Amino acid sequence: MGPSRTKSYGGARYYLSIVNDYSKKVWVYFHKHKNEVFKKFKEWKVLVEAQIGNKVKKLRTDNGLEFCEEESN
Repeated sequence: MGPSRTKSYGGARYYLSIVNDYSKKVWVYFHKHKNEVFKKFKEWKVLVEAQIGNKVKKLRTDNGLEFCEEESN
């Protein structure tokens, strides 16, 4: 989501929310820039896969472009 008209206390205008459809667990990450979202998703994926011992099988999005852009180094 974003950009928000009001910044968070930390200066963020964007956030990424991830919901596990099975367990209904929710993770929310705040970002100052939209291009930080894909990197945070990749970090989250590694964390969750290590915790549960399985791979993330599907990603459902709102068709935003955060996950479609080429990754820049």
